[in-house]
Amino acid sequence: GIQECKTYVDEPVIDVVQELLEDFASIPTAFIPYTDWQLEETASLSGYLMTTFITEPTGVLTLLKEIAEITLLDIWYDDVAQEIKLKLQTPFTDVTETINDDDDILENTIQVKDLNNQRLSRVLIYYGIRNYARDLKETENYSLINFEIEADKEGVNKYNDERVKVMFSRWFDSSNAVQVALTSTRLLERFGITPKSVQFDLDSKDVERLTTGDVFDLTSRIEQQDDGSKATNRYQVTQTKAIKPGSQYRYTAEA
Repeated sequence: GIQECKTYVDEPVIDVVQELLEDFASIPTAFIPYTDWQLEETASLSGYLMTTFITEPTGVLTLLKEIAEITLLDIWYDDVAQEIKLKLQTPFTDVTETINDDDDILENTIQVKDLNNQRLSRVLIYYGIRNYARDLKETENYSLINFEIEADKEGVNKYNDERVKVMFSRWFDSSNAVQVALTSTRLLERFGITPKSVQFDLDSKDVERLTTGDVFDLTSRIEQQDDGSKATNRYQVTQTKAIKPGSQYRYTAEA
């Protein structure tokens, strides 16, 4: 981790992540597909410049979690490609595959559940830190607040309650107002409706069709439209696991 004071001023997100991994976590450059990261930056992270002052020894994992939260980035190690991947959590674009339970999913392996604890109707973000040496979770230590609300989701005709996510970011200052607002908007777009998790198995012949981070459309009988026909919903793969290496693989994904 970082053992001495460290300053970042208007640094691109991917450059900060790269430095943290290479210089402070001793990750070999070969594991970092920087060119791929640049493509993701161009598509989703334009204008995301990070400014902060780290005043005390801090672990790399802590800093990466902070960056991932405020930018809505997923950062993970792909053991197949042997690379560290980076992808924006939302919105779901670049659909790579269409999957259905007639032709693709192994029989009796699909399960869907609601993630009620992840639903949101309000997002409150504190940023523009006043004193980097003070408590980073102290509201009075921030000069700026972004508050977004979807009131219709809280009404009696919808969920009839409030779900609030509070975030504190030492990485964004007054120049990041647009990015902070976009984080709030994207969170409410993704989690304003109760998100879902799906799990299913694929045969080894289909394993190359999906990998962690991929976005796909799923058509299944266990998710139905109002008329009883199969519904098609969009998901992102969050985990891939070999159940029977060489013959059966399990996927977990979230909508």
